[in-house]
Parts: sequence; C-alpha cells; structure tokens
Amino acid sequence: MSSIKLSSAALENRALADYNAYLGDTVIAHRVLVETAGTVHYRTLSKEAKVRVMPTARERVLNFACRDLISPAWSVELVEPHPEIPAAATLSVHAKSYHADGHVHRGDVFARSNDLVSRGALSVFNATFNAALQAAMTVIGGGRRLRHQ
Repeated sequence: MSSIKLSSAALENRALADYNAYLGDTVIAHRVLVETAGTVHYRTLSKEAKVRVMPTARERVLNFACRDLISPAWSVELVEPHPEIPAAATLSVHAKSYHADGHVHRGDVFARSNDLVSRGALSVFNATFNAALQAAMTVIGGGRRLRHQ
C-alpha cells in the first residue's frame, strides 16, 4: 500500500497542467468517446486517430470519478478523416487520470503527433548512420567486418 496521499487540489493541479500543456496540440488517440444523435460510444480504434485538443469546460477537465481519483476528459476534433468516426460526431478523450495514492492511469492519448514525427526521423537517421558506420568499418578492416562498441 502506498504511503502517498495527494490532496484534491494537487490532483486538480496535475489535471490542469496536462490540459494546458496539450491544449491546441494535435495528438494521437487510440480510444475516443464518440457522440452522435445524443448517444455516446466509447470506441477503441483499429487505427489511431489524429485529433486536436480543444477548449474544454473546466468541470470536464476536473472530473472526479471518486473522491481520490481525478479522471479528466478533453474535447477534441478530428485533424484528418477517420474511417471509424463519423465526421459530424462530437468527440472527447480521457486524459491521464491521477489517484491520490500516486498512481497514474495513461488515458486515451498516446502522444503528440509532432513527437512521433520527431522520433520517426531520429530512427531513420540512426539506422542510416549505423549502416554507414558499418560499411566504413568493413572498408577500413580490409573486407573484414569490424565491430564498433
């Protein structure tokens, strides 16, 4: 059992800090709350969706699921069409939830879209660099494969 006991104010501060950090950003979501014709469905998507975090009512950002657990919901909009989400639907996602005992539940947002582009570009650079380094070491080694450490 955890000895951490965060106050309601501390939980609210974390939820607000997350929301303010993501407001206006494009994020990748793997689950969304989809509202159409007054009906809400919580959908796990087979292909992640690019959504933008929109202004959200304070009471939704500071939603307490119970006394010790804040479970924020953010309003979002599609950045590009998605086959599993109707274009006219009202959308929201669950953000990170914080429990007074210190546990954090990750929510529906996977990452900022720009973060994934940066990581992807870095991965391509690293793979290219490593291949070039290996080729150079093979040439330097007179055809023998040298290992770098």
